[in-house]
Amino acid sequence: MEASWFPRVLRGIDTEDYESLQYMQRVLEKSGVFEALKEKVIKEGETVEIYEFEFEYVP
Repeated sequence: MEASWFPRVLRGIDTEDYESLQYMQRVLEKSGVFEALKEKVIKEGETVEIYEFEFEYVP
């Protein structure tokens, strides 16, 4: 999945701010990223890296 717009979104995310992280989660959900991860059979707790941004997958 290609998301050339995502680095721009990442620049605006404060990883220390809960609301900012919630916003990023909504963006990932609406853009289909979570659905693509499910199709790749990702498991809860696995690490996901998108454009050098890492997070733990929690459905």
